[in-house]
Amino acid sequence: QPVRLIPTPGQAGLTVWQTTDLKTPLTLQYDGTQKQYYYSLTTGADGIATFRAGAVSPRIVSFTASAEGFVDDTQAPAQVAIATISNDISTTGLPLPIIPSLNPIPSDKWAFTMSLPVTNQVVKTDTIVVIVNDRIVFWGTGQDLFNGVPIAYATLKQGTNVISYLQMAQGSSATRERKPITPSASGSAQTGPNPPVTPTLNPPTVPAKQPIGPDAITGGLGITIPHYAAAALGDTITAFFYLAGTYPLTKATVNNIASLVYTLTDKDSAFINGITPLSLTLDQVYAAGYANGTLKVDYRVDTVGGNPSQPLWSMPTAQININTTFSA
Repeated sequence: QPVRLIPTPGQAGLTVWQTTDLKTPLTLQYDGTQKQYYYSLTTGADGIATFRAGAVSPRIVSFTASAEGFVDDTQAPAQVAIATISNDISTTGLPLPIIPSLNPIPSDKWAFTMSLPVTNQVVKTDTIVVIVNDRIVFWGTGQDLFNGVPIAYATLKQGTNVISYLQMAQGSSATRERKPITPSASGSAQTGPNPPVTPTLNPPTVPAKQPIGPDAITGGLGITIPHYAAAALGDTITAFFYLAGTYPLTKATVNNIASLVYTLTDKDSAFINGITPLSLTLDQVYAAGYANGTLKVDYRVDTVGGNPSQPLWSMPTAQININTTFSA
């Protein structure tokens, strides 16, 4: 989510500190002779701040973010979001992602599967962030990628696409970026609800005040699933979030279909018995960064003992306006 800053005097409210001396701000810019470090912070006339940092070796680039000014000078943890992939700091030391051909995009599938081979470069507890065309499309673990994760065809562009991933080892602040692959794609991708059978279940509810702003997705975007007949322990519910809008950093039109899978367990007895609806939350990272956008949600139910080729589908929500960015 880009943050709008006051462009006069043109300085962002951000300070970068020396790791060896937390009392000394980092002022070193790119050293053209030694080619060791690069650091710049600029604020454009549009009020968007851009911070760039790098090093001659990707293995020595790491970031830690925190916010100060709280009670007893404690620090609030924060995440650093990478908006643009740079070949200058990427590495081929990480395994090549495995994806199918994207040319042409199939008309009967909403997503392709991306996976990683099992190697000693990535372990199952690593945090892995998949980035497609400058947008985060998956945030999970190495084990998720070993199993394979769905990436919506809607995230692709006609022609060349840039796909990469970041690896954050457990217990380490260092992040490595896999050198991007640039597959070509052509054809029309699904961007909205298109169930293969006639929907019979009631639509989900999005409780957030509409239009949905950035404050409404802090901690995630919540939905509620109404009770359906014959709900049973072990049923798998997959919610689909159809997102569209303008990406403020590039002004490009962007789409995504984010999925959220949940299996009913003993703790969901109130829902199974029709007493309360089921509450699910889509992670904030998938809902952020859509200016003047739209959202629809539906869900699929794979029932225990049911026909796996005939899952139940819900009707979609009405179109919801979203503007989940702080940039005007």
